[in-house]
Amino acid sequence: MDVFFLFQKEGEKKYEPAFFQYFIELDVTQHLSNSDLEFIQDIKFRKLMKYVWEYIPFYRNIMEKNGLIPDDFARVNDVQKLPYLTKDIVRKYGDRMLSDRYMRNWSTFKPVEPLVKQ
Repeated sequence: MDVFFLFQKEGEKKYEPAFFQYFIELDVTQHLSNSDLEFIQDIKFRKLMKYVWEYIPFYRNIMEKNGLIPDDFARVNDVQKLPYLTKDIVRKYGDRMLSDRYMRNWSTFKPVEPLVKQ
């Protein structure tokens, strides 16, 4: 049975594909035990820490300064190895907290040069 009919009419594009991914994940995980949920959280956390190391300069720098690598973060509780963020830190290093995978101009609200000049 196709559960997607609950959310949109045929031919209608009301939700993005990511919505259905999250819906299915929620449906599958909602009745898991706490230990199973913690296991899944730990897997996702390790994946996040690898992403952070690879694409976010601020955290890569913090981890290097503290002698940490992504493999040092095996469980969600290991986030305590990182220092707390303060407003001052975010104000000072906010641009380095953005992923290298995305255009920085989107979040700094600076005008973007057009790719084709007229």
